[in-house]
Amino acid sequence: GDLVRPPWACVVAIVVDRRARRRGIGGALLRAVETWARQEKLTAVQLGVHAFNRGAVRFYERAGYRAVMLLMQKEARGARRRPPRRSP
Repeated sequence: GDLVRPPWACVVAIVVDRRARRRGIGGALLRAVETWARQEKLTAVQLGVHAFNRGAVRFYERAGYRAVMLLMQKEARGARRRPPRRSP
């Protein structure tokens, strides 16, 4: 059957080089997505952020985003576990 387009935009990642942060680049990218979503008549913009990335969480909260879902995960037995990357 035909795929149904969800009524929201989904941001997979916004990544700004550490040396270029705090210059408004991330905010400009986020505003561009939001503008596009409005033009497309979408109902919301959704994105994921790791809970341990407090800087990113604060960035999105300041931009008006709020948590609406909790993603839960259980490690597979025997799977090689990579430590999470930390953000400054």
